[in-house]
Amino acid sequence: MRVGRGGGPRGTTGTGGAKETGKTGKAEKASFKGMVTATGAAEDSTEKARQVRSWLLDELTGLAKDLKDGKASKEEATRKFVSLVVKDKMKGAKGVGIKAMEESISEMCEADPSFVSRLQTELAKLARS
Repeated sequence: MRVGRGGGPRGTTGTGGAKETGKTGKAEKASFKGMVTATGAAEDSTEKARQVRSWLLDELTGLAKDLKDGKASKEEATRKFVSLVVKDKMKGAKGVGIKAMEESISEMCEADPSFVSRLQTELAKLARS
């Protein structure tokens, strides 16, 4: 009887596969970084993000003031909020599918009283500032 020759996995116990040398990874990173810096894409994307954030904050502030002044109901505020978020995330996509998606998301949000309550609270904070 032999001990220690169980039916375990056969072969080497190492991780296997080819090992990375590290040289190619560094070269690729440097090359890509040079392309991004050369085109100025990093600065452009940061500025674009600021503009989108500013636009979205302006729209939300207007929505908050309308809700505070009674110009918009809870349901209208929820639908407008969903519309703004979808517009921001979908980056200008248009069509029947986008409208249908907005409608279904709005209905789900309106059906959740905790979401509506939290949205009102956050919009009230925004209106005060």
